[in-house]
Amino acid sequence: MIIPNFWASPMQGKEKEASQLRARDYQQLTLRVYKGNMMTFRAGWFPKLEKLYLADMEHLSVIEMESGTMPIINYVKLIGLKSMMTGPAGFQYLTSLEEVVVEDMPEEFKRRWQGQDHVYIQHIPTYHLH
Repeated sequence: MIIPNFWASPMQGKEKEASQLRARDYQQLTLRVYKGNMMTFRAGWFPKLEKLYLADMEHLSVIEMESGTMPIINYVKLIGLKSMMTGPAGFQYLTSLEEVVVEDMPEEFKRRWQGQDHVYIQHIPTYHLH
């Protein structure tokens, strides 16, 4: 099942609503509306997800990936997450990840992505900073 664009409800950290998403057989997921400042992807969530797009969530400042989430993901795109200053924690657990594209992100995020946060992405064959 490919879902071209999913408008997440403003969950504000409520895992109940988020957990309803994890049971679905998404192959592609685009999240564009989220009012919280932290987004966590739990182990066992999105077992068939191959592509993830996170875009234009102005308050999102922390993304966490737990070991065991998205086991077959191969592509992630982060666009315009204006409050993100650090790289997503847990990207090192996404061992099938082949490409990450980062666009329109804060300069501090880009500096850290290339420096101290590089440990999270060093296993990814291709990544682009725009």
